[in-house]
Amino acid sequence: MNEQEFAQIFAGLPTAQKTALLRVLKGETDESIAKSLGIKEAGVRKHIERVIQAFGLRNQPSEKRISKRPELFALFAQYQPELLSEKTLEIAEKVDLANVELQIRATTEIRLPEGQLPLDSKFYIPRPPVEENCYQMILQPGALIRIKAPQQMGKTSLMQKILHYAETKGCQKVFLDLGEVENAVLQDLDRFLRWFCDRVSRQLDIKPKLEDYWDNEILSSNSNCSDYFEEYLLPKISSSLILGLDNVELLFSSMTICQDFFGLLRTWHEYGKTQKTWKKLHLIVTYSTESYVQLDIDRSPFNVGLPVNLPEFTREQIEDLAKRYQLTLSSEEFNQIMDLLGGHPYLIQMALYHISHRQISVEELVNTSVDDRSIYRDHLLNHVDYLKKNPLLLESLKSAFSTKEEAMIFNDEQAYKLEDLGLIKKADDAHRSSKKENKFIPRCDLYRQYFSK
Repeated sequence: MNEQEFAQIFAGLPTAQKTALLRVLKGETDESIAKSLGIKEAGVRKHIERVIQAFGLRNQPSEKRISKRPELFALFAQYQPELLSEKTLEIAEKVDLANVELQIRATTEIRLPEGQLPLDSKFYIPRPPVEENCYQMILQPGALIRIKAPQQMGKTSLMQKILHYAETKGCQKVFLDLGEVENAVLQDLDRFLRWFCDRVSRQLDIKPKLEDYWDNEILSSNSNCSDYFEEYLLPKISSSLILGLDNVELLFSSMTICQDFFGLLRTWHEYGKTQKTWKKLHLIVTYSTESYVQLDIDRSPFNVGLPVNLPEFTREQIEDLAKRYQLTLSSEEFNQIMDLLGGHPYLIQMALYHISHRQISVEELVNTSVDDRSIYRDHLLNHVDYLKKNPLLLESLKSAFSTKEEAMIFNDEQAYKLEDLGLIKKADDAHRSSKKENKFIPRCDLYRQYFSK
């Protein structure tokens, strides 16, 4: 990596990631950064992991999961040492920079498919006409795009593509991951809306002035938030603002916030149809499944705007992705992969990554898919760890997956949680009864095999 490449990556980091990075470089702890930014410590770690990914510093498949922060410090010590503290500079000096460059060259060619894909990744597979429809819609005054798909289907990567496209057209962008909000913040609407306004202000490099626009004695929290946007934030910018809200389904579990905040988004969208100031605000929201909480249809953002149901990969898209991994697979091998994984983007990416690194054959992928040698072992165990917190849900899933019935029935709350995890999907019409019950099938055979053991 040369100085120009370093500078380009650093300049392209989202504001939230850059803010956390600069504090880490100064030696601040994740705990103190989290408190200062009003997010979880896990949110700080996620920001830094994405920064590390952006610079090409990733654990190789043969390595244990270890921190790459020292290598990150070493890169900054070479190109921008003034950003480091004495403590982090001392850590950087112990790192072999030549080895760091070797890591970057190895990982920037083919990276382990974890989380959001870099904007320039050759492994991003378009799903026409999804992207083109979104690019056209996002530039419309007062636009609202709502992207629905289970976890690890590519929602965040698509949102970032849309945000980047809008930015090239002269718009300003803000990206907020609601997974970073502290639980305590999610228990109080007023505190959440203050956090929300503060985050948007800071990402726009506008000084927050909440106290000048917040009047809890007379106005509601929603009114204060609207006034802050209408009278302060939106007039401060000359272009349109594209506001991307990731993982909004996390608010479904908080009745304190759910109804009012989603009602606020719907109101802003309606304002955008007629009011000049609000036409500048364009919204993108991602969520993994429909809420099992009943929202007033007139105050819900989930029945207006452009709906995008992100589909699984098709056979042609999987074959295209294999070519990008420089793989030549037979028709039978593609059949085996799809029989096991369906078109699940993350699972397919993982399979092709490991096959391309000659760590596993298609036959071994299939034969070891649910045992301790499986490349999906950590992925599957993460699901188990989550489900163990709800033993009845785990038992219900195992029982349903063990049945010989083609389709399964879950209650609304169970279906919501299992769809959110991406473990089940709605059955097609062939599996539905005449009563049009909400029947489900395993999202792929990998999950069926594993949870029916």
